[in-house]
Amino acid sequence: MAATGERFWVCGGAVVDGIDAASQEVVWHWDAEVAEDLSVEQRGWFASIDEVKPAQWRGEAVLLVTASALGGAAVVRRIDRRVLWVERAPDA
Repeated sequence: MAATGERFWVCGGAVVDGIDAASQEVVWHWDAEVAEDLSVEQRGWFASIDEVKPAQWRGEAVLLVTASALGGAAVVRRIDRRVLWVERAPDA
């Protein structure tokens, strides 16, 4: 049985979801198409997210999100879904 609070991170299209390991329900959601922290151009970089990794950055729980085909890389803070860093990075 999964520990309380343990999550699986999945991605596809412009979306990242956190799935609770115990209940298998979506408990966290980020959609690049509506992320207010991203410009319209930057949103397009994340139309095909292919990787998401949980990490710690500057003492905060974040996700490293990449969409290598269209060239987006971002650090998204988990607590409030704020984009802390974004860059164009084709083939990242």
